[in-house]
Amino acid sequence: MTVNSMDHRIEAKPAVTLIVCTRDRADKLMYCLSCIRRMSPPFEWELLIVDNGSTDDTAGVIERFMPTFPHACRTLYVSEPGNGAGRNAAIRLSRGDILAFTDDDCYVERDFLKNVEAVFRDRSVGYMSGRIYLYDATDYPLTINESARPVPIRAGRIPGGGLIQGANFAVRRAALNAAGWFDPEFGAGARFTGEDWELAIRISAAGWSGGYFPKPTVWHHHGRKANDFPRHFRSYALGEGAVYAKGLLSAELRWRVLYQWIKSAAGDILKRRSLRHIVHVILGSIQYWRMRAGKRMAGLEKIR
Repeated sequence: MTVNSMDHRIEAKPAVTLIVCTRDRADKLMYCLSCIRRMSPPFEWELLIVDNGSTDDTAGVIERFMPTFPHACRTLYVSEPGNGAGRNAAIRLSRGDILAFTDDDCYVERDFLKNVEAVFRDRSVGYMSGRIYLYDATDYPLTINESARPVPIRAGRIPGGGLIQGANFAVRRAALNAAGWFDPEFGAGARFTGEDWELAIRISAAGWSGGYFPKPTVWHHHGRKANDFPRHFRSYALGEGAVYAKGLLSAELRWRVLYQWIKSAAGDILKRRSLRHIVHVILGSIQYWRMRAGKRMAGLEKIR
């Protein structure tokens, strides 16, 4: 992994670090950063921008943005693919007690960080996901959550799939350190989706509450249309299966993850949702177990 960093106006220790990973979306990144620049929460905060191997004008967009940003800001280039790897690189440089994440195709509301910080005033909260509106009405209503109803999750309980989304996600540093960081096998650009949900499961198991809190709000400009849905549906289902498969390998998580998997499958059947979802989830779990088995064998070969 290659990391190049550039510092700009590093000030007092921030209460919140906002992390944005980006790859080849220079046009959307410009508006994403302009929305971030409008925020003025009543506390110190910093911005970390991760260029996750872009080949377009992303570097130029970041370079032009930096001098206009009135707060602490750093940028880094991460050559290792995957959102999880990019976020972990940013975490190493971050200084905030609360780490908030959004994507380069998301546009935050002016009070986004203020509302994120308010959620974590409850010292038991270790993770959260917030409201995600659809920015373009012609896009397919995918990877959004427009509900106004909070969904708190008690410590130790497994949050359901789809409740926790990385487009609007935040964690407490202490909870992150207790549970471990992002798994680089998960995330956009990696083999499996679901890095945010997988991390939230581990944070919950480590004794922290969390859930869905609607006040922190972003608008998602993902650009996917109805014709794109089958491919993304399959990708997310495979990622869901991989998350379950990883959990089943953990003695601490095994029975809770199995219960959540059965509950999800039963919901698919009882509510007459597509049985393809169940099939793809199973395929995702098999793919994950094969990957782990392959890595284990490779490790044994190296030892020999």
